[in-house]
Amino acid sequence: MKGKRAQRTIRTLAGQGRWRLGSHAYERMIERGVQPWDIEHALVHVKACRLQRNGRWHVMGPAVDGNEIAMSVAIEEQVVVVTVVSEEDPDV
Repeated sequence: MKGKRAQRTIRTLAGQGRWRLGSHAYERMIERGVQPWDIEHALVHVKACRLQRNGRWHVMGPAVDGNEIAMSVAIEEQVVVVTVVSEEDPDV
């Protein structure tokens, strides 16, 4: 799957409510002060998507307040948010 197709798939699945947080992502979300509605908004409005070496996707999208959120996600029958990435470590 190429980046633009992955981006469309993520938007579609998230728009249908077909996304979930992995336990690690939940911990990082709390640690970084990100709310679940911010994650959903960023997935529905994803602006950039690139394949990582581990087969997951590094995605960036806006939170409700407009701040960018970076995440590592797996695309399955739903979008699984593996981690919420800090700005200091964008290659996760």
